[in-house]
Amino acid sequence: GYTKLVQENLEEVLEATEGLLTGCDCESSCYRCLRHYGNNLLHASLDRNLAVSLLRHVRYGELPTLTDGERQAALGQLAGLVGLRGLECETDAARVGLAVPLVVTRADGSEIWVDLHHPLVDPDAAESPVAVAAAADLVEYLSLDAYSVRHDLPSAHRALQL
Repeated sequence: GYTKLVQENLEEVLEATEGLLTGCDCESSCYRCLRHYGNNLLHASLDRNLAVSLLRHVRYGELPTLTDGERQAALGQLAGLVGLRGLECETDAARVGLAVPLVVTRADGSEIWVDLHHPLVDPDAAESPVAVAAAADLVEYLSLDAYSVRHDLPSAHRALQL
């Protein structure tokens, strides 16, 4: 019964959804925006900012991007975990004329340049300047999506192959 009603009022439903998601001030999700008892097992995975990005892409064709705050929060968590292993890491590191979001230096002195992309954007669709510079300098490069770093930090850490 609700499907026909939603279909007839789709624009209003999408507008109300966007207002609900953007009007909340929680970090990721809460009972005011996305959480309810029925999705209790998914609470750790819910992300209202990701939902807003998807909604705006579908509605307006906006290409999702990361804010500086989202980038810094995700990279801060990863850098903190890497630092616990006693390895040096530097955020917004100046290399060959550009800022590399994260540079991890292994014990042998080799570097891994880490770039971060929005989880809804295919990193292979548009070549990253960091990837191009890493290939030119023969430096190992890794592209991670911000959602995985924020919600599955152990997997992001494993991807570094330290």
